[in-house]
Amino acid sequence: MIDLHCHILPLDDGAQSFDESVAIARIARQNRITRIVATPHFKKLSSPQSFLRRRDAALERVRQSLLRDGIDIELFPGAEVQLSDEIFYAGDLRPACIAGSRFLLVEFDYDLTSAAVVRRYLEEILRRGMYPIIAHPERCAAFLNDYELVNDLAEEGTLFQLTAEALTMQTPPVSLDLAAQMAYSNIAQFIATDAHRAYGHRAPVAETFLRDTIPEITDAQLYFMTETAPEAIINDRFPPARAYGYLRY
Repeated sequence: MIDLHCHILPLDDGAQSFDESVAIARIARQNRITRIVATPHFKKLSSPQSFLRRRDAALERVRQSLLRDGIDIELFPGAEVQLSDEIFYAGDLRPACIAGSRFLLVEFDYDLTSAAVVRRYLEEILRRGMYPIIAHPERCAAFLNDYELVNDLAEEGTLFQLTAEALTMQTPPVSLDLAAQMAYSNIAQFIATDAHRAYGHRAPVAETFLRDTIPEITDAQLYFMTETAPEAIINDRFPPARAYGYLRY
C-alpha cells in the first residue's frame, strides 16, 4: 500500500522524535505499507523556504535511519497545507507538492462552512498551476453540511483523500456517512492513514482499518484508493477516471 498522508516527521503534532518516526515506519511496514509521503503541517504559507528546509533535512535523516535499521519503506516529500487567506500571498508552493508532482495535499479549517471560501482557495491553487487533493473532507463542516458542494467539486474533477479510520465504526456517524458515501460512490480517490503516532488510534495500522471497513466498499475500490490512485500521483499523473455516483442525505 501507498500512504499518501502521514505525519512521520518530527516537525508538528505528529511524531515527537526521530525514534518515533522509525517506529511509525516499522508499524506501517507491518501493515503492508511500502511507500509513505511525509506530509507535515504547513501553515505559514508566506515563508515556504524555511518550512521546506526543515522538512527536507528531517526527511533525509529518517531515510538514513530506515536504511540503517533495514526497514524497507520508501519515503517521499510532501506537506499538508492548511488553506487560509494566506494562500493569496503565499510564496512558491510547488516544492510542497507530493513527490515533486503538481498535486498539493490541502486541508480546510474544520469549522469552515462557506462553500464560496472553499472554492476561492481551490481556484487560487489551480491558478498557480497545481492540483489540490482535499484531505479528510469527512472532518470539515463545509462538506459535512453541504453534500452538493462535494458533488459539484467531484464533477469538476477535484480529488479527495479519506482517512482510513473514517471508514470504520470508530468514527462519529455524521463523518462515517460522508466518508462511506464518498468511497463507495467513487468520489474519493484515496485512503490514507493520516498517522500521527506509532501507537493508539492515530497509528499507521491501515491493514486493521481496511479489514474492519464497512462492507459496501469492495476490495477493488480499496485497492484503487490505496495503490492505483496514489501510484499515479507519485508519478505526476491523474488517477484513472472511474464512473461515480452522487452523495445523498
